Amino acid sequence: MDDQPLLPRSTFVTVVAWIFIVLAGFATVIGILQNIMIATMFPAGEMQQAGHQAANAHLPGYASLMFNHVQLIFLLVLLVFFATFVAAVGLLKRKNWARIGFIVLMSLGILWNLAGLILMFYFLGTSADMPPDAKSQAFAEQFNTMRNVMFAFNLVFVGGFVALFGWIIKRLASAETRREFSAG
Repeated sequence: MDDQPLLPRSTFVTVVAWIFIVLAGFATVIGILQNIMIATMFPAGEMQQAGHQAANAHLPGYASLMFNHVQLIFLLVLLVFFATFVAAVGLLKRKNWARIGFIVLMSLGILWNLAGLILMFYFLGTSADMPPDAKSQAFAEQFNTMRNVMFAFNLVFVGGFVALFGWIIKRLASAETRREFSAG
């Protein structure tokens, strides 16, 4: 038997761990199914051919990138889901590597959300970026209204996730929380 007294386990770590075990577990299962679907319904050769067609049609570079690397992109997303699941289980078991890994994953989540917000501003552009035949005044006004609503919604959405992930990072990095984790 161990002579060391058991440290109290915080409800915060337990709740965060279980929430992410459930979410990342479901996401991992969905990611596996998506990867199976992508591999069977969109063979790599056909997707690369579509990527070349996109490049020849002068579509944006990201369209060609998606077509040429769709299987890799979905595999990387699956790996992030699985890493989150593993880190959440380790968090529940109070493993220090999992606490550090979870902080890294939350930091990457913040960067991902901010990058997505920046890309949204870049890709939606303005009504001046629309093709000339779609630039009627009424359509341009509707487009601008829709774009502004999307920007506002995404600012709130991303702000919420950045605040939540930042708060989780702060709590996991605190001295109080660090004390309840083993070195293993």
